[in-house]
Amino acid sequence: QVVYDMDEQDDFYLSMINKRRLKVNHCYISHELFEIVITFLEKQWHLLSKRIPPKQKYFDIGPDAKEFQDFKNLKPGKYNIAVLNALVYGSDDGVWCGPEQDQPCAICYGSECDNANQIVFCDGCDIAVHQECYGVVYIPEGQWYCRHCMTAKKKEAHCQFCPSTTGAFKQTESGDWAHVICGLWIPELTFKSPVYMETIDNIENVPKGRWNLTCYICKQKCGACIQCANKNCAQAYHVTCARRSELFMKHNLDAGMQNSLHLKNFVSFCDRHTPTTWLENHDIKEGIKKTRLYYQENKKDENNRNSNNNILRWESSIGTPILPNLIWERLIKLLEYFQIDGSAKLSSDLCKYWALKRETKTAPLIKLHDPYTTSNNIKIEEIPEKIEMANFLNGNINNLIKISDDIIKRQQLTLEKFDIDLKNIGNIYFPVIKLIKPVLEELLKLDEENNRLLWEFKPSIFKGTKLEYNIDILNLESIVLKFKLNQYSQSLLEFNNDIKILFDNVNRSKQKTNKVLNLKKLL
Repeated sequence: QVVYDMDEQDDFYLSMINKRRLKVNHCYISHELFEIVITFLEKQWHLLSKRIPPKQKYFDIGPDAKEFQDFKNLKPGKYNIAVLNALVYGSDDGVWCGPEQDQPCAICYGSECDNANQIVFCDGCDIAVHQECYGVVYIPEGQWYCRHCMTAKKKEAHCQFCPSTTGAFKQTESGDWAHVICGLWIPELTFKSPVYMETIDNIENVPKGRWNLTCYICKQKCGACIQCANKNCAQAYHVTCARRSELFMKHNLDAGMQNSLHLKNFVSFCDRHTPTTWLENHDIKEGIKKTRLYYQENKKDENNRNSNNNILRWESSIGTPILPNLIWERLIKLLEYFQIDGSAKLSSDLCKYWALKRETKTAPLIKLHDPYTTSNNIKIEEIPEKIEMANFLNGNINNLIKISDDIIKRQQLTLEKFDIDLKNIGNIYFPVIKLIKPVLEELLKLDEENNRLLWEFKPSIFKGTKLEYNIDILNLESIVLKFKLNQYSQSLLEFNNDIKILFDNVNRSKQKTNKVLNLKKLL
């Protein structure tokens, strides 16, 4: 089934392709065939994507895992890879901490929050940040993404001031990325909008000497380092290296982000001048070892990636699909089936165009409904955990249904109370109405049983020899109208008099019609 619909850009490209083909006496490519090809490529890419396993989130440690000496103190079992990475390399963004409710803010490293300053989690990179720390003025319904995941999720962020690629990023004036904590701790840097905590400004004010410092932790001369607060020490280190190594870093973010930005009262010490109270709960020397190991392993991974450049890649660094040769060959066979000459060259051109179109849109070109798709990586031992989570969510849904039912009942009772209050107010302020209403209803019922004689009664008098209607004399319709207009609300006597007048008019009427005669008998 062909799903793709051409747009103006496709039409322009196809006309250009056809002009080239006509010059070499090749057949014309129709719009229908173009849509078939794009649909074919989308479906082939979808099938390929399903077979590519997702990133592994958990790792099993067995009782005989001798190669993992760093995990020798852990019991055998399944562990989150982020937790294991933190045990080996430390963490500078707090993602490793396990359950979301215990995960600290990636900027201030605090886990306390309130209604005005909640902790929000990025659905792209799993970092947690306070609203004030990251400048989240409004928490949207559904998913929330940090600035980097929102604009360049597939491209690794490189901080302008440190070598770390993890954490909470915001952009500088030049469009480069930088950690929010780097913007806070480097004294010369400021934020253009303290409310939204972006963009990071005044980079030109950072002295050249700071750019030339070498971090004593990671041994890298890159970015801009901060220095130990001890007057007799000039030890330099990156902000994120200090965070990963668990150096002493005192801030006043608890007093509010606006006050912190104004005062810039941030103090940190190297491992030699760390207060003894901090050392009681933090192993700084071990933290420095982990940080150095982290950057050493990163360097090895980078070298391996460069050596195996595009061999195993299925997407470019900016997310452009890289079609394997197998799909290209299948497309050639499809074109040959439609008896298209020059199929190899045409297949190559259409594959390139499709990849560029996919890159521009940053999304699939068609919607493929696949309700039966499941992950190929679900292991048997993961099933109980998924069932437990499903039961937990089911319990939450049942509680939500119960709460909704209670809200409906509450609103119904509120409506009933409102009706009762309205009746009581009417009885207090308009007591006559309550007395008149049942009498009038009974009279209307009686009149209805007698063909609405009182309602349609039109009294008349003789003027000379002519019989004329007297519009000033009441009938039942005019009495009901006065009742609806609350003209009897203050006087029961007036209502009584009008009824008497109506009855007297009927009795004194000189009309000889059957209606009037029957009405006189009734009264």
